[in-house]
Amino acid sequence: MTLRTIGRCATRMSPRSGIRAHRAPRFGNPSNPDVRGVPVRRIRQLFPDARLRVWPVTLAPPIARRVVRIHPALYGVLNLTPLLRSHVLCWAQKPG
Repeated sequence: MTLRTIGRCATRMSPRSGIRAHRAPRFGNPSNPDVRGVPVRRIRQLFPDARLRVWPVTLAPPIARRVVRIHPALYGVLNLTPLLRSHVLCWAQKPG
């Protein structure tokens, strides 16, 4: 099943004025070829009629694993920098 098919099904199955939340990786994982990044523009293509709100979330796991060994509070500090976040949370509202 392609992402486009999934997007169409999700839109069709959502109730009128329905809201969908999506959490997607922004970048692919070189260690795991099954994980591919989904750029925000691609999400906008999948849900062209939806009103999207997008937030970068989740400090990149390789960075997070290293910094929490030094001190757990560093996670929160580094997570304040959107550039270091590896995933996005999308809130897609169906027009209606």
